Amino acid sequence: MKNLLLKLFVLIGIFVWTTTSYGQFVTETVCTTTTVMPADGEVFTDPTDGVTGGPGGDCTTTSSGDPGDYPNSNCVTVTTLSAPPGSQISVTFTSFRVNGSFDWLSIFDGDSAVTATNGGGTATNPSSPDPELWRSTSDGDELIDMTNAGMTTFTSTNGSLTFAFRTSSVVQTCGWEATIAIIGGPGGGGGDITECGNAPEPIPATGTSGLMTPSVASVTGTGNIGTDYSIDNVTINLDHTFAADVEMVLVSPTGTRLALCTDNGGSSAFDTAVDLVFTDASANNITDLDFGDPVEADYRAEGGANAFPVGFGDGPGEDMNTVFSGESITGDWTLEINDDAGGDSGNLNSFCINLVDLTAPGPDDPIIVCPSDVMSNSDPGECGAVVNFATPGAIDPNGGTVTVTQTMGPASGSLFPIGDTIVEFTATNDEAPNETSTCQFTVTVVDNEAPTITCPADITQTNDPGVCGANITVPMP
Repeated sequence: MKNLLLKLFVLIGIFVWTTTSYGQFVTETVCTTTTVMPADGEVFTDPTDGVTGGPGGDCTTTSSGDPGDYPNSNCVTVTTLSAPPGSQISVTFTSFRVNGSFDWLSIFDGDSAVTATNGGGTATNPSSPDPELWRSTSDGDELIDMTNAGMTTFTSTNGSLTFAFRTSSVVQTCGWEATIAIIGGPGGGGGDITECGNAPEPIPATGTSGLMTPSVASVTGTGNIGTDYSIDNVTINLDHTFAADVEMVLVSPTGTRLALCTDNGGSSAFDTAVDLVFTDASANNITDLDFGDPVEADYRAEGGANAFPVGFGDGPGEDMNTVFSGESITGDWTLEINDDAGGDSGNLNSFCINLVDLTAPGPDDPIIVCPSDVMSNSDPGECGAVVNFATPGAIDPNGGTVTVTQTMGPASGSLFPIGDTIVEFTATNDEAPNETSTCQFTVTVVDNEAPTITCPADITQTNDPGVCGANITVPMP
């Protein structure tokens, strides 16, 4: 499962328009065809001509003259939002209205060219070889239509979403604002990682005994072993004229050492190049590899002593994900090899470490994107605020139907208490085996109401006999 979190940007003031992604808004120039790689959390808006359009606009009417309303340009604007490699892009509409009689917006899952013929009067729908996710002329031209259809959120399946928007020369209205989320990226959520070290390298570096030049596999992704990533396998291809001379140790970026194989294979197991695959899932012990034995498909790491030269004796067998648990994957994973006897030599032909992203959804898991975080002031006289939000949209990557249910927090329209409240939704594929994904967002209610105080009524009291004053009991306000 994967938690997908969006951030709400509360934005006030004067907005600047541009033809590329910047700051907090993605606002394109009307009548252009552009491709933008936006940042997570930016807000995608209707286009502008530099005078009208972009953020804001009056969604209660058409032809209002509000500066935020999209312009009457009588043209087609095509904008493709593209995610970084290995990621998906998602947009959640927070406002949407176009004039269905004259204007349209179509959303496509992909970045293929859009064919759109513009003409006066009724809008001409665009076409694309990519799947169409929304067409305002048939699916609806207001946010309530998206909400009722459970489709305020649109998520790519191949890295890009394309928006084709036709504006007439007749009427105008607010257009849209949609919060952008980048799903995936480097590190946790960015997919599986394979990095390989420098090879070939002679074993040893010189002569017939001693150390090989270390092979270093540099990982630039971010995350920790056990929570974000697991080590699926370490794969080594080598040859050596006397296998039992070879000692191999894997060293993590933080310096933790784990013996993979020390003094195994007898005299001949590595005479010809072999693949040694080390994985925690293996039922084979590398210490069982002796003279004349075939090399198995995979092995468990030997463990035990790991300082060169390693003394004679079998290691206990250890799991890589246990030894390196909690450590960052970022940095240099180093394979050290020592030839502990003279007279023979060999070669390291390849060394790769393969990391599996634990946070990425499976290929069949539904994709769900929650609404942005919500911040609200408390309602007058209440220790909280009534907060409304849309049920997030979700898609089955295989085209099936998905059921979305709220699994944490008060329902939309409830009185949320002052402070932070986490709201969670779960998407479940309707077809067996009913894979699930979750997303969360935070509702923050701020108590900005000043306290009230009522003082007691004025008190008039005669002085006490013989005293220029009086003892008075004043009630607490």
